[in-house]
Amino acid sequence: MCSRTFFALLPIVLAFKNVSLSQGNYWTKIPAPSVGVVYALAEAPNGTIYIGTSHGVFQSTDGLLTWRPFNGGLSDTVVRSLQVAPNNTIFAATWSGIFRRKTTDSSWSILAAPGLLREEFATPFLIDSSSQLLLGTSNGLYLSVDQGNTWNSIKEGYIYSVVSQGNGILYASTNDGFYQSTNNGVTWSRTFSFPRYTAFISLSTTTSGTLLAAFADGYQGSIRRSIDGGSTWVAVEPGGYISNFAINSEGEIFLGKWKTSFGDPGVFRSRNDGLHWSALDDGLPHSSVRALIITGNDHVLIGMDDGTIYKTTQSTVSWIAHQRQYPPSGFVLDQNFPNPFNTQTRFTFSIPGRTITTLSIFNALGQYIMTLFSQELDPGTHSFLWSAYSIPSGVYIYHLSAGPLSLTRKAILLK
Repeated sequence: MCSRTFFALLPIVLAFKNVSLSQGNYWTKIPAPSVGVVYALAEAPNGTIYIGTSHGVFQSTDGLLTWRPFNGGLSDTVVRSLQVAPNNTIFAATWSGIFRRKTTDSSWSILAAPGLLREEFATPFLIDSSSQLLLGTSNGLYLSVDQGNTWNSIKEGYIYSVVSQGNGILYASTNDGFYQSTNNGVTWSRTFSFPRYTAFISLSTTTSGTLLAAFADGYQGSIRRSIDGGSTWVAVEPGGYISNFAINSEGEIFLGKWKTSFGDPGVFRSRNDGLHWSALDDGLPHSSVRALIITGNDHVLIGMDDGTIYKTTQSTVSWIAHQRQYPPSGFVLDQNFPNPFNTQTRFTFSIPGRTITTLSIFNALGQYIMTLFSQELDPGTHSFLWSAYSIPSGVYIYHLSAGPLSLTRKAILLK
């Protein structure tokens, strides 16, 4: 064990009052009908916004000021996914099948969609850049090139998520691994194998071609990132279950997250291709984000599991201060949670400016154990999940330094 000695053994608490702008300066709550859970959001090329909920589909044609039910002919009103084609035709995925409604239709019609739709998370259903429909089911991945009239099976297996990178490149997460196709699903190659009972439940590809995945592992979750087509994956923060990703016109990435504890942020943004993430949560309720999209004018629109809908008050392109802000002297290190903990705990902290930030662990005698991370971070709130599988039970000191500032607290590991 390294003999380096930590300069303080007792937890030091420095308190600064957080400066937080009002909800109206960050997010606007959108008036919405009683819809249950908001599972899906979609915007048509003509600017119409649709929400898929546990009470059906609702439509707004006046900039989110009013909503009307859009359920005629929809025999299953638990809508898990929505997609809109370039011609403004809208598709709804339910557990009973896929429904379609053209602009000239007065009601929904059910399509002869194959397979059984999944009942966990969101239905993997998308329209790619060439207007193809891709539908993941519990018995395979299906492709339609004629607006859902006919479907072709292009991949067997239990499909958890699917994404198209364009030019015939498809990726699919299944029950037996992660697959890539370079010829629009004609052939597939497995690039990664999952441990048992794990999967990627949501996939996205960035403007640079980087793959991002929401990784589900039992009761845990995390973001995984791949720059080699899915052959290798690296975990990045934040942890937890991720509902979906969205990318604005400048290539910035946004994600929605299921909240597992009070104060857990629900929206994050990355400005460097998914390497680092900052919380964008001030003013939002303690409710999980089930759906997140970027609108045509680059606003973030989110739907929550309590049925509420929020929109950023500014375009994300000009949204400079939508992360938690603190006064110049503000520097916060929260108590780890849970504490005491068994194997895993989360550290949450806030820094006032962009700087090299380091989080290290020492034992109760002040002896250095390890550095969890040391990297340049943006100002705002960040979190880190520590998996202390190889560390024995005991009292530990965690030390955060950011430029000339530093804080310490005590954590208790009980196995």
